[in-house]
Amino acid sequence: MSLSKVESVIIDEVRTEAEKIVAKAKKESEASLAQFREAASREIDEAVQREETAAARETARQLGIARQEGRMAVLEAKNRVIETVFSKVSDKLNGLDSTEYLAMIEGWLNNLPPDIGGEIILNPRDEKLVTDSFLAAVNKNRSESGKLTGISFDPGIERGFMIKGHNFSADFTFETLIGKVRETSVGDLSKELFES
Repeated sequence: MSLSKVESVIIDEVRTEAEKIVAKAKKESEASLAQFREAASREIDEAVQREETAAARETARQLGIARQEGRMAVLEAKNRVIETVFSKVSDKLNGLDSTEYLAMIEGWLNNLPPDIGGEIILNPRDEKLVTDSFLAAVNKNRSESGKLTGISFDPGIERGFMIKGHNFSADFTFETLIGKVRETSVGDLSKELFES
């Protein structure tokens, strides 16, 4: 075999071997590239999913905060309306003229159980309204143990009165009565005002 033929055979073998190596490298490269693309696609999908989940959580959190703030604003507005109602009731009671005010006190005293008596305590400005003759008229219908025994004055009482007996006291001041009405009826008032 001649040298040129040997060279030709070797070159052919090297070429064939080189083509196999290149084909194998190309195949491996394409497989690696496909794996890389698949991994990158998976990572992108997972990152998108994480971001969507985080965004959904943040949106839900922000929505919850907004709902809570909305509920608080509505509650504050309702409370202001209820406060206005009780303020108007208080203004109306405090704005009674002397005749209406005295009639209210007389009515409350006449509605007391007949055996509850004691000293009546009022604001000093009521001294001209609630007199001894007024007490005598109220005491006509009361039992002996339920007589109103006297009148004293306390500037701490705005409107209304207190009764102080031997072992009890009863508070009929406007502040206390409005407070009791508020405690017992604010739920019903709220339903009446705000539910359709």
